[in-house]
Amino acid sequence: MDKNKKILYALLLLCLTSLCIYTYLGGYLFPCIINKTTGIICPSCGGGRAASALLRLDIITALKSNAVVAFILPILSYFILKDFLFYISGRKIVLPLPKTKDVYLFVFAILAGLYFIIRNFI
Repeated sequence: MDKNKKILYALLLLCLTSLCIYTYLGGYLFPCIINKTTGIICPSCGGGRAASALLRLDIITALKSNAVVAFILPILSYFILKDFLFYISGRKIVLPLPKTKDVYLFVFAILAGLYFIIRNFI
């Protein structure tokens, strides 16, 4: 990998780390536009609070804020870290998980849809 890509990925990691620290310290989280305009609780409402709680290792608060995000965020973080390490080192990391991300995207879509229905209509 050339030097410019490594610098870009290092800057991206620095930005994401800064955002995590800011959120962990209780920084301002943006309100949901869908909820503010329609009153409907979208599948991602509470996602910022859930992510902030997960960063503090407060699992109960994360599940209360948004259960889907609390379950999916660790998996998503794992794949982002895996891809980041691959781009930096050039070596693949062997994982015990399925090789395709399509399975996780499908499961996420189903969970988000069910969660949306349960939160709003049941």
